[in-house]
Amino acid sequence: MKAFHRRLITAALLVTMAVVGLRPASADEPIDVSGAIRIVAAFAEPAPAGACTKVRFELINDSRDDLQIIGLQTDIALLSRLRATVGAQQTVTLGSFGVPADETVDFARFRWFELCGLTRSLRQGEDFTAELRTVRWTTTLSIHVH
Repeated sequence: MKAFHRRLITAALLVTMAVVGLRPASADEPIDVSGAIRIVAAFAEPAPAGACTKVRFELINDSRDDLQIIGLQTDIALLSRLRATVGAQQTVTLGSFGVPADETVDFARFRWFELCGLTRSLRQGEDFTAELRTVRWTTTLSIHVH
């Protein structure tokens, strides 16, 4: 009788594991939006080691999901901040920035990332990489120094 109960419990556990494995993705799991998000014309300004530079680009969100941009990370800078111009001339640091579904945001005019504490000089014509981070995913950018 013990063997029967063990087999019954084992079968029940296998069925439970199969059902749990087939559940829909939860809201906390990442979504693959790589085909729906485009980053156009990412560029930075030349700057000496130790200084700051601005990184600008256009982000096109053709996905059905809103994005929350939380940072830009690179090994060539000690600090990265999302900056914005508010009002006439006031510049502020943002903790994050929302990009609604089916919207384009121009990070070349009123929003940009500021990389400070450059670990090396950035010279015109060079490229470097950085990771754009959102709440749900990360993508690598190639950034050209103008």
